[in-house]
Order: sequence, then structure tokens, then C-alpha cells
Amino acid sequence: MRMLAKRSKLPNIDSELKILEQTLNSSIFIMLDLLFLAAFLSLFTYTVHQSIFYTSMIFIFFITAGLVVFSVVNRIFRSGPQDW
Repeated sequence: MRMLAKRSKLPNIDSELKILEQTLNSSIFIMLDLLFLAAFLSLFTYTVHQSIFYTSMIFIFFITAGLVVFSVVNRIFRSGPQDW
């Protein structure tokens, strides 16, 4: 731990971290992640219900729920400071 605390910063680490943060916070990345997660969850629940119809309904449910949660959280945090 002492080695990490006394280590000097690399010259370009701040700019690289900002690029990484912008990429991870982009809406396209979040939508792709949501698509992958919904496909992953719907495929792994196939063994429970063993129906293509239910698998597609679960996929649509996960996508819809994720989009709703993303839009609500995005609206809350992008609206700026509020007086409570």
C-alpha cells in the first residue's frame, strides 16, 4: 500500500481516465450493455420455462425495464441541482 501512495502520477493518466469515463458513461455503451444483459438473462432462464415465447417475453421485459430505469435515472441526474 505504501508503494501506491508514494507513486508519482503518470503524465497522461488524467486524460486517459477522462476518455474512459466518457466512454463508460455514454448512452450507446449503456444500451449495448443493457442489450447484452437482457439477452444473457433471457437465455439462462430458458431452462426454467423451456419456451421460445417466454424467452422472448422475458427479453422484452428486461429491455423495457432497463430503458425505463435508465431514462428515469438519467432525467433525475441530468436535471441539475434542485431545492428540496
